[in-house]
Amino acid sequence: MSQAELAAGVHADQLAQVEEDAATDATDGLGAELAAVLAAATAAWVTAAESVSALAAPARAAAIGSRVGAELARVLDGSRRRARLVAAGSVVQAYRLGVAQAGAEVTAAVAELTPARVRVDVPAVQVPPRPDRPRVPARPPRPAPEPAAAHDDDDGGGELPDVDIDDPPAEDTIVRLDVWARTVLDGLDDIDDSPPDDLVDEVAGRVDEVHRDRAEQARETLRGTDTVGFPAVAAAVRHAQSAGAGTERVVRTAVNDAAGQGAEQVAETLGVGRVWIAERTGCRHCLAYSGQTVEPGEQFPGGLSFDVRPFSTAALDGPPLHPNCRCRTSPWSWAWPRPPDGSITMPTALRREAQRSILRGHALPSEPRSARIRAADRLLDAGPPLPRSVLAAAERAVAAGRFPPVPAGL
Repeated sequence: MSQAELAAGVHADQLAQVEEDAATDATDGLGAELAAVLAAATAAWVTAAESVSALAAPARAAAIGSRVGAELARVLDGSRRRARLVAAGSVVQAYRLGVAQAGAEVTAAVAELTPARVRVDVPAVQVPPRPDRPRVPARPPRPAPEPAAAHDDDDGGGELPDVDIDDPPAEDTIVRLDVWARTVLDGLDDIDDSPPDDLVDEVAGRVDEVHRDRAEQARETLRGTDTVGFPAVAAAVRHAQSAGAGTERVVRTAVNDAAGQGAEQVAETLGVGRVWIAERTGCRHCLAYSGQTVEPGEQFPGGLSFDVRPFSTAALDGPPLHPNCRCRTSPWSWAWPRPPDGSITMPTALRREAQRSILRGHALPSEPRSARIRAADRLLDAGPPLPRSVLAAAERAVAAGRFPPVPAGL
C-alpha cells in the first residue's frame, strides 16, 4: 500500500475512530444528568405554581432557582473533571498514533520509491491505548488564542491552489537509492513519541473554559427566575447542555491537532517537509490545501480556498484548519526519489483528487450545496488538468445548480 493510500485510507480511519471515542467518552452521562435536573425542577415548579407556564411566588421561585443552580454547578463540575481526563488521555493517544502512522507512511514511501533496490516491510500500525490517568495540569488554563481573521469583503475571492504542482528540484541532490532508504529508515529509530506537556495543558484549559462559560451563563439566566418564571430554569439547563457540544468540539479538534503534531515530530526528526492531506469529503477550504507542501520550518500559506472567501488568511503550521477539521499531514520531501514507474508524485495526486472531489460534489451534508457549486464553478474557470468527462459532468452540475447523487462508498 502506498504512502497516499495509507494516509488517506486506513490511517485516516484509525484517527477518526480515536476522535469519535474521545468525543463520546468526554461527554458521557452529561445529557442524562441534566435531564434529571430538569425533570426535578419541573416537578418542583408544578408543585409551587401548578403549571410551568405560571409564575411561582418570588420566594419559592428563588428557592427553586437556587437548587437548580447548585445542581447544575455540581453536574458541570463533574463533567469538567471527566472531560479533562478523557481529553488529556486522548491527545496523548492521538500524538503517539500520529508518530506511528507517520513512521509507517515514510516506510511506505521508501518501499514505493525504491521497489527494485531495497526490501522494505511496511509495519501495520496499531492504535495505542488511551492512558487511564494522564498528567493533567492543575494550574489555571491559558486563554484560548483568538481565531484568525477571515475575509469580511469580497475582494476577488480566496486564492485557488495551483492547478498543478510546479516542477520539483532537479534530482542531482538525490543520493544512491539504497543509501537514501537506509538513512531514512534509520532516522525513524530516533523518534520519541512522548507528547509535549503543553499539548495536554492546552486541551485541559479549553475544556475548563467551556464549562466555566456555560456555568456562568446558567447562573446569569437563573437570576431571572422570580420574574421570568420557569422559562429561566429551562434556559439555564440548555446553557449547561451546550457544554456537551462545546466539549465535543474541543476534543475532536485537539485529537486531530495532536496527531498532526506527532506527524510533524517525525518530519522534523528526519529533516524533511510535510504534505497536507484532506479527506475526499473535506470542505472546500480544506481541499484547497490538499497536496500543498512545506519545507522544514515553513508554514502553509494562508487564504487558500476553492470558494470565494477563505476560512482564514493567516499562515498555518498545519491542520486543523477549523474546528472539527480532519485534515492531517505526512512527512514529504521533494529531494526524495521520483516514482520509478514515472507516475505523478504524491502531492500532485492529492491535488488532483481534491479537484475531482470539488467537481464531483463529494461533500458532507453540513456543507451548503450552493457553496460547493460556487467552488466548482471557480475551479472550472481555472482549467484543471482533469479528464474531459469529469469537467463535462461538473459543467452540467453547475448549470443545473446541483450535483447528481454520489454513489454509495465514494
